[in-house]
Amino acid sequence: MTSILDQYEADSARTTGTTFSAQMSYQEPIGAGFIDARLTEEQPIFTKKKVNFKPPDQLTHLVVSNNFLVMAMSSNILLRLDLEHPDQPDEVELPRALDDKVYKIFLDPTGRHMIISMNSMESYYLSRNSKKPKAITKLKGHHIDSVGWNWQNANNNTTSAILIGTSKGIIYETELTANEDSKFFQGSLDQYLKQLKLACKPHEVSIF
Repeated sequence: MTSILDQYEADSARTTGTTFSAQMSYQEPIGAGFIDARLTEEQPIFTKKKVNFKPPDQLTHLVVSNNFLVMAMSSNILLRLDLEHPDQPDEVELPRALDDKVYKIFLDPTGRHMIISMNSMESYYLSRNSKKPKAITKLKGHHIDSVGWNWQNANNNTTSAILIGTSKGIIYETELTANEDSKFFQGSLDQYLKQLKLACKPHEVSIF
């Protein structure tokens, strides 16, 4: 009995022979034809080059959005850099307990708002125009693993409504603001922090 592989090779040979014969009898093009994209010179999607930059400490995390780059260093210093003015870096020191380190950092699509989650399960919010991170007190005891930013928000002083996913599998809806008199950062019981209930079963995968 002929195997499937043998049949495939036999069919391929017949197809190749037919194509070759047709090409030999082909005299002139019917139309303008086409250009195989593989024959054109392909441009690389990314380029790599060295820059004259040496951070003062070891880098542990890096995020970039809207031409704005933030690096977290092992010394718990955030180095913020506007890529349009790379010669004007800005340093922000994170409040921290002894031996506490950055767990994850999140930067919104506009580069205006940032959330920092620490190994100690403390979390901080930092606006682009501020050098003083603010503690997100109601999220204490959680590692933040994901943030769903509001892509329609263009406000420098507030994140508008966002979603925060924690390592405990909980999703919160909240709004963070840079205003110094905000109740959110004064421990008020009226803080806008709402836990959401998922519509899917525990074994099902939901997109966040």
